Amino acid sequence: MATEHFEVAELNESDKIVLRCDGTKGTTGKGEYIFTYLVTSSNNLTEITLTGEIKGLTGITKFFGKMMVGIFKKASAKDLDALIAYLEK
Repeated sequence: MATEHFEVAELNESDKIVLRCDGTKGTTGKGEYIFTYLVTSSNNLTEITLTGEIKGLTGITKFFGKMMVGIFKKASAKDLDALIAYLEK
């Protein structure tokens, strides 16, 4: 089973959360993954924007990482959809 260890790197309650994943402690064994969630509200609507960043990949992992961008985008979109569904309950 794949596992990753996340920490809250920054929290501005109600509008921003930054999660950091140390890839050396998880399944990938390399890199640093940073996910920034921005929450904005207006006219009874709330928008959540997710920005992801991958740092510290070298050699062949950097090469394959570039090839995996589409997979990361789909996985992140799925995670964001799950978060939205949870928050809408």
